Amino acid sequence: MTFRLHLLRSWAAQPRNGLLLMIALIGVYFAYFAIPALTQSNAFGRGEVETGIAPFLAKLPTEIGLAASVLAVVALLGWWQECRIVSRPVGVGFWALLLPALFVGSLISLSILALIGGAETDPPLTSAIWGRVLIFVVLVGIFEEVLFRGIVFHAIERVGGPVVALFLSSLLFGAMHYVNWMSGQPLGATTIQVLHAAGGGFLYGALMLRTGSIWPSVILHALWDLSVGLNSATFGQDQDPSLDAVAAAGDMAPTFLGRIGEVLLYGNEPIYGLIVLLFWLRWRRRQAARPS
Repeated sequence: MTFRLHLLRSWAAQPRNGLLLMIALIGVYFAYFAIPALTQSNAFGRGEVETGIAPFLAKLPTEIGLAASVLAVVALLGWWQECRIVSRPVGVGFWALLLPALFVGSLISLSILALIGGAETDPPLTSAIWGRVLIFVVLVGIFEEVLFRGIVFHAIERVGGPVVALFLSSLLFGAMHYVNWMSGQPLGATTIQVLHAAGGGFLYGALMLRTGSIWPSVILHALWDLSVGLNSATFGQDQDPSLDAVAAAGDMAPTFLGRIGEVLLYGNEPIYGLIVLLFWLRWRRRQAARPS
């Protein structure tokens, strides 16, 4: 067993082989989600957008398996350090988490205030339900971040460098969400989700580069998913929490300034991700220029 594991790791250590392995892994996960969807009567956009907390609870066992499977792949390949799972964080980079954490925290706070004000959810958010929801969003964060900002990012990084890996892994992350269309979600809503996921993935990847660790992105990703679930449960929205603000900006100010407002509200993640990336590139140049 040890000899076979050594052979696997030696094979995957070759950049080209690692890239092939990454493509195969993406294909396996895509097939896992897509094939069951093809047997449903509402496949290819003939269903509705899932809302509320109930879908989180129903998918909890699946997310446990997905998170365990992707961590098992990392263990088999021995890519703990390469995927920045056990790498030492760069403390000076944690400032980059402040703004996105405040943004997501404000969205969660609005939902909590609505709950305190008497908003009802289905099912009611008891302490047990809260615990299951929190476990669910953390598992989703682990699965998606380890897969895309870990395995996929590292495989592309060895071939094209970190910037290319950031862009391509973000695009792949966004495109992967088209399985929701195959599962019945309307195409328009899915396309918005795909674009948002690609932008969010860009931010998560930039934060990972700046902090040197995947865990800040896992936590931020989990908090974002929590805000989406709470928003749809308390306000009845079928998309992410920023859509209300985007729609309001368009209705109240259908002008050039209104369009700018929409970009800032709905496109804040890729914009901020680009800023973080530029700071990381500057920091890396300074580190390289230091005398050894």
